[in-house]
Amino acid sequence: HRAVGAGDGESAVIKNNKTNLRSGPGTKFPIVPWAPVDKFFSMKVLKIEKDWVHVEDSTGDKAWIFRPLVWIQ
Repeated sequence: HRAVGAGDGESAVIKNNKTNLRSGPGTKFPIVPWAPVDKFFSMKVLKIEKDWVHVEDSTGDKAWIFRPLVWIQ
């Protein structure tokens, strides 16, 4: 039996092409330099905060994405 929670090996997979990632959990935060990203791009879930998901890509870059824009698996 393992504890289930954000950051516990979950992935966030982008639903649409040209999806923006932000430097913080809200649209007032700037878009990160490596965005937009395309459909099926997968990132590690670090934390889920209300409607925003904190993610990290394979190179260690971190960003936030609006929860409805990703599948969490």
